[in-house]
Amino acid sequence: MELLDFQEKLETKTVDGKSFIFCIIRKKWLVLQPEEIVRQLYLHFLTNSLGYSQHKISVERGLKINGVMRRFDILVYDSSISPLILVECKSMFVDINQSTMQQVGQYNLPLKAQYLVLTNGRKTVNCEINNDKTFYEFISRLPKNKKK
Repeated sequence: MELLDFQEKLETKTVDGKSFIFCIIRKKWLVLQPEEIVRQLYLHFLTNSLGYSQHKISVERGLKINGVMRRFDILVYDSSISPLILVECKSMFVDINQSTMQQVGQYNLPLKAQYLVLTNGRKTVNCEINNDKTFYEFISRLPKNKKK
């Protein structure tokens, strides 16, 4: 999967010298930040390549982990509105490593999504959580949406 294939789908604009990018899920213009570029590229991948409905995707929502408020990047829900895919996006300048992988794992503790994704736009790691939620296995790609 090459996220940069979706660059032509990104909508950007400049107002008073400040750059903005349009979020296809939140339907609003956001300040153009390196992590936001990756987030929007991945949203286009989820909706255009894998066929997930925009209506079943949440972006940058808060969740409480051990009493501390955190914010996940992308959460895709299944047809019964249970968490299916949790995506943590990093800037293209941030390395994908054990520490960043632990972050997405911690975010998934209260959510219990079946799939975890960590991406910086250059490198993407996909994991599937096993049925008893005790370990994960790396997978080459996420499943396509069966129902839209």
